[in-house]
Amino acid sequence: MTGAVTVSALLGMLSLVAGVAIGWHLRRSGDQCPTCDEQQIGVTSRQPV
Repeated sequence: MTGAVTVSALLGMLSLVAGVAIGWHLRRSGDQCPTCDEQQIGVTSRQPV
C-alpha cells in the first residue's frame, strides 16, 4: 500500500512540475511578438484612461 502511495505522490509532483514548466514556457513564448501587445499579460498601454 505504501508503494502505491509513493508512486502516486511522485506522479502528482511530476505532473505539477510539468504543468508549471509548460505554463512558464507558453507565457514566455507569448512575449516574442513586439507588435502584438494584446497578447501580452499585464499590458495596459492600450486601455483608455
